[in-house]
Amino acid sequence: MAREPRTWDVDRLGEMSETAIRKLHQPSESFRVGRRKFPSGSCFPGAMMAGTCYVLKGACRYTFRAETIVIRAGMWAPLPSGDYKFEVLGSEDVETVLAWRLPLPSDSAQG
Repeated sequence: MAREPRTWDVDRLGEMSETAIRKLHQPSESFRVGRRKFPSGSCFPGAMMAGTCYVLKGACRYTFRAETIVIRAGMWAPLPSGDYKFEVLGSEDVETVLAWRLPLPSDSAQG
């Protein structure tokens, strides 16, 4: 899957907002969607499931083992699972919405 950031299609989807993003990820019980704000200068490691990052404000960089993904306001990008480093770029705070599909109950059942 290409992980290049893409521009939000305002003509087709309307203004980028948490509400518009939630409408893309239906049925709601199959997805987790969360909005986060990070102050300028933020930089931290983390681990995640594969998902999609939408940037409402500012710019950020995710660095995974084999790739770096820079996402700016009005853009979105699919992100791989795994360990990463997150950084806010520039002097503006960042506001993101992350969305990922929840595993089906049978996906986690063992035995």
